[in-house]
Parts: sequence; structure tokens; C-alpha cells
Amino acid sequence: MLSGPEVDATLQSSAHAASLATLATANKSESLMRKAQEHYARALTLTNEALGDAIKVYEDSTIVSVILLGVYENFVFEKHSLRAWMQHLKGAETLFALRGETQFRNDLARQIFMQFYRLTMTKGVELGTPIPDKIARLYRFLTSLNDYTMHGVEHQVEVLEKAITLMQDEGGDPVSRVADVLKLDTELDLIKFMLQTLWRYEIVQLKKPAEHVFGNVYHIYTNPWVINMWNILRTCRIRLFKFVRAQVNKGLQSSPPLFSYEEACAHISKCKDVISSQMLAICASTPQLTGQVAFPHQVKRDVNLLEKGLKAVNLRNRMFTIHPRGTFLEPFKSTGLDHLIGPLYEIGRSDYGPRLTRWAIDQLYFMARKIGTRQAISLAEELEGKLKDESNFMVWNDPCPTSAQLAALAK
Repeated sequence: MLSGPEVDATLQSSAHAASLATLATANKSESLMRKAQEHYARALTLTNEALGDAIKVYEDSTIVSVILLGVYENFVFEKHSLRAWMQHLKGAETLFALRGETQFRNDLARQIFMQFYRLTMTKGVELGTPIPDKIARLYRFLTSLNDYTMHGVEHQVEVLEKAITLMQDEGGDPVSRVADVLKLDTELDLIKFMLQTLWRYEIVQLKKPAEHVFGNVYHIYTNPWVINMWNILRTCRIRLFKFVRAQVNKGLQSSPPLFSYEEACAHISKCKDVISSQMLAICASTPQLTGQVAFPHQVKRDVNLLEKGLKAVNLRNRMFTIHPRGTFLEPFKSTGLDHLIGPLYEIGRSDYGPRLTRWAIDQLYFMARKIGTRQAISLAEELEGKLKDESNFMVWNDPCPTSAQLAALAK
């Protein structure tokens, strides 16, 4: 859209604002940030004019401009940014709904919508906000077209939508809430057996510790989008079992307690197992996104991943081993690093242990240097504050606690 002979002025200004903001943050340049702000102000004016135009309001360039204004807010990450980002997000939702089902006749429009839907779903899991009904209906219509880019994730999205809705309801009977989560989590856990080859990943065991790799394994995926989808699922399961922990705590505080000692012990043990396993899986997915491990297309050109998945390449190739961070990052392609910020923050603020939080902080600072996002810097600084108090962390390998300790553990 930006490489054609006649680039839309609104789109151009929005793209300049977002890209200059990333450069300014990465290079700590006040002059570049001022230029970014100038382009942002111009883009806002032009976007508002386009929204008032009966023809331009339906154009792809207009909706992409609105999305890019939201990207700008995410990268500058000032006090007002979250509110402004939400406004741009709602604006994009309105435009997609206005364009309706006919917009999907255009391949580019389908790609734009799916990028936006992925963002909406990610933020829905992270912030606990439901996916708007009109956007959800458009997604279901698009997947009904059997487009190859959608195939294999329809059930995952449906279950994630249920999870977001469930976590919004903090009232009701804790016993029923816990039962609902456990039932839903069974569906989430079964998704991995339903996904086609494109979505499957390889688990590689490290023979010795590797720099910037947390734990003794790392994953190999087909592309960054697949990693993002898996990490949305993992973040959702973490959130669900934190919700269970809170419900157990609520039940234990009732008189009489709504859970027996054995039931509470089993639930807390399940929470620990699921939360820790999902956090470690997010850690294992990180090296490929940070450029320590190659993606299949970098090893073999024109590889058919849709049909064969990772079987289409030789995983013994040295490019699939651990390298220094940034080795395989491609400067003119989306890294997918921006979608890793939320999952890293989620595991960094957990009570798993200070070593994991330090690792998450290091990764966030690396991402800030590479893609120029102040959001990563701000969240890393917040996590550094958590490290100052060891009481923020629990010992996860403790034996099952007493009933008196269960309530404290469930907080």
C-alpha cells in the first residue's frame, strides 16, 4: 500500500508517525520524536477528513490509517496513550462493521481484517475485554469462506471468546465458576490435537544452558503469526487459572468453606502446574522471535509449510540451533516482537520467581532497542520495581500447604 505510485496522504502520514516513533525510541532521539508528533497531528486531521467523506470512509487506506494511529500510541506509550489507543481501536471496529461482508472480496482487505482481529483477540485476553459482536460475526463469515489463511484456528478463537466472557463474570458461586473454567480448559488443551500441520511446533532439548534462553528447551515454529496464536492461548490459560485461584480463595473465606481441604489442595496444585507450564512454554517460544533461531523460510525458499509444516525442512540444519539474539531478525519484515510484549509482561509479573522476572525484563529491553517501543520500556521498569521486594514471589515447589495457608496462596 505504501509502495505504489500514488500513496494516499492519510496513510502516508500515519505510517510516518508510527515508524518515526519507533526510530525515535530506539535511538533516544527527541528530534525524531518531534517529527513523529508532527506527522501524527497531520494524520489525525487527514483521517478525520476521510471519515467524513462518503467514498474514502470505505477505502482500505483509511482503516489502515486508523489502525496505524493506534500503533503510534502503543509505541510512544505516554500517560494518555492507552485511552487514545482504545479510541482508535473502537474507530477501526466501527469502520470494519460499516464495510460489512462485501469487503472480503478483496484479498488485501481480508488480510487487514485478520491482522486487526488478532490484535483485538490478544488485547481481549490481556485486558479482559470481550470481542465486539459485529467483529466476531465478520470473523465467522470470513472463516466460512474456507480461506487458507484462516484454516485450523476457528475452534481456538471460539474457545478463547468463551474464556474472555467467563473471566468477566467474577460473581456467582465459586464452585460453579471453578467447574466452568476446568471444563473450558479441557477444550483449550484439546485444541493442539485439532490444529493442522502449519500450527504444530518442534520442542528442542538443550544439551547445555544457552544465553538468553530460559529453561532447557526452546521451540521451532513455522512463522511468527503461529507463535502469536499459541501465546494468546497460553496467556489465556494463565489468566484462567489465576481466576481459579481467586475463586478458591473466595470459597475458602466463606463460612462454612465451599471447598474441602482435599478439593482446595487439588485446585491449587492444578493452578500451579498449568500456570508454570504455560509460562515456560512462552519462554521457549521467545528465542525464535528474538532472532536466535531461524524460521523455515530463511532456511529453504518456497517451502510448502501449509501442507507439510515443519516436515518440509531439515530441522537438523544449524540455523535451527541457538544463535546470538538478533541474528535472524529481518529488517524489512514484521518481527512479531510487538505481540510478545503482553505475554512477557504476564510472566514477568507472576510469582514464579525473581529469575524469570529478570529474564522477562531483559527480553523487554531488547525488544525496545530493536523495534523502538516505549511500552516495552515502561513495563520493564514496572517489573524492576517488583524485584525490589522478595515477598512478591512464592516458592512454587512447596508441598501442599495447610488449609490456613491455602487462602493466602490463592490471593
